[in-house]
Amino acid sequence: MSRWKEMIDLKSVLVTIASISIGKFQRQRSFANAGINSESHFVIASETQITAEDFLQRGSLKGNKGDFWSAIEDYSQAIGLKPDYADAYYNQGIARSGLGDKKGAIEDYTQAIKLKPDYVEAYSNRGLARSELGDFWSAIEDYNEAIRLQPDYAWAYSSRG
Repeated sequence: MSRWKEMIDLKSVLVTIASISIGKFQRQRSFANAGINSESHFVIASETQITAEDFLQRGSLKGNKGDFWSAIEDYSQAIGLKPDYADAYYNQGIARSGLGDKKGAIEDYTQAIKLKPDYVEAYSNRGLARSELGDFWSAIEDYNEAIRLQPDYAWAYSSRG
């Protein structure tokens, strides 16, 4: 019976996918609940609104592949939908830094910190960007704050020197 249930579940997933009209929004879906062991799939669906979290996740995938421009577009979309989304600012800072825009990255990390004052990684990355621009005293301040917030954060200690 288990085999039949798996086939029915798989069939219902395939029917659902086939019935989704090609439309307005691209959304990442995971079929893990349906028992399909696969990487994420992008499905176009007109009846599902894409969320800030969807844009963040898609931007992260693009950023991980080195497509920083496209990642920034997605992070900007996430911020547009959810202006208080600290993670979107943080990830956008990483992408800007990847493009060599250290000042833009600092702005994004600063905004992430304003929205989430205990954002250890944002302090550390802002410190790194400041260090790369030669602003060593400000970098040390950021590393110190990261250490104050998370005393066992070894990366901040090693970056601070």
